[in-house]
Amino acid sequence: RDIVTELVAEQPDMRVVGAFADDVGLDSLTELRPDVLVLGSDGVNAPALCRGLVQRRPALKVLAVEMDGRRTWLYEMRPHQTLIGEISPTALLDTIRAVSRPAEVSP
Repeated sequence: RDIVTELVAEQPDMRVVGAFADDVGLDSLTELRPDVLVLGSDGVNAPALCRGLVQRRPALKVLAVEMDGRRTWLYEMRPHQTLIGEISPTALLDTIRAVSRPAEVSP
């Protein structure tokens, strides 16, 4: 959480709207309305939690990063999840930017 908060704070095009020590604070997502939620993952409970968050807020993208940083998953409403793999700080920021952009509509 601290690493992501620091990374995002250094970016002019991003801002942290909330940081929580556990999933209890996630109830405030309705009020905060983030585009992307970065979630530390234990790898066990995250899939159900992430799917539930996306089902409640279909526009939300959830980036779940395992605590060791070796695997990162993107959850978005399709329903869909994508294994991103090991991720560097720069790749994390690039992924947040990419998933927060609105999808382009084909003519």
